[in-house]
Amino acid sequence: MISRDNVETVKILFTKLCDRYEHFKAAHLECLEFCTNSDIIETLEINFDSSQKNFIEFRERFNEWIREPEIAKEEEDKNSRITSVSRTSSSQYRLKLARANRLKAEVQVKKIAEKQELERALREIEMKEQMLERKSQLEEAKLEESVWQEEEEEDTEVTFKNYQNINVPLNTENKTLNNNEHVTTKSTENAVSRIECTTAGSLQ
Repeated sequence: MISRDNVETVKILFTKLCDRYEHFKAAHLECLEFCTNSDIIETLEINFDSSQKNFIEFRERFNEWIREPEIAKEEEDKNSRITSVSRTSSSQYRLKLARANRLKAEVQVKKIAEKQELERALREIEMKEQMLERKSQLEEAKLEESVWQEEEEEDTEVTFKNYQNINVPLNTENKTLNNNEHVTTKSTENAVSRIECTTAGSLQ
């Protein structure tokens, strides 16, 4: 029964063994029926029980041996199903993992895009603030320049008026001096002329 090449021969022999066991059983029952000695009956019972146990054990082993290919096939099918389930579970796990990685990557891309958009908005706000600050500084500079321009014009006008007020008396005084000099010159000339005339008369 070790090799499975003679399985058909083993089946035939097992069938013959079963028939002989049935004959042995029938003979045992007949002996018990006709035997009146209790010791012999007890011995027959013990022998029959031992033979029956051996037969039952052999039959179980034979059935197991016969069913080994079926059991092996069942185990193979079971292992195949387990392998298939395992592969399916593995594939499902990998699919779930890949899907989770994809979703994670999508979330990261979305966060990066939102961050970049926020940074662009902040840069635009900062640039607008800088532009407004520069415009405000320019307006303040223009206003300051206008104030100083008006102040300078007022100072120039006041200075010019003061200069005019100072020059008017000076011009009047100069004119008086010039007139006095002219009168003095005339008087001097007349005096010199009279002296010359007097001198000329005396000489004559």
